[in-house]
Amino acid sequence: MQTTELVTTNGSGHAPVVLSAKGRQYSLDDLWAVSEAASKSRLFGITAPEQAYTLMLLCESEGLNPIEALRRYHIIQGRPAMRADTMLA
Repeated sequence: MQTTELVTTNGSGHAPVVLSAKGRQYSLDDLWAVSEAASKSRLFGITAPEQAYTLMLLCESEGLNPIEALRRYHIIQGRPAMRADTMLA
């Protein structure tokens, strides 16, 4: 299993890249844009982009796709909690 790591810029001026366990690359700016869109849509029950962003970073460190993070976790009293249907799966 490939581990996730944060890679710093290489002088190109681009944002750092988060490498997922599946080899996909997301810049931190990309994750922020997705978290803003997800919170505005209210599709996943998260209304603050900061919560979505932090949840995505936490799950990315475990090799989970950022959108999967939103599908598998709720934010309850400011803390990520795994959804019941995810636990049953």
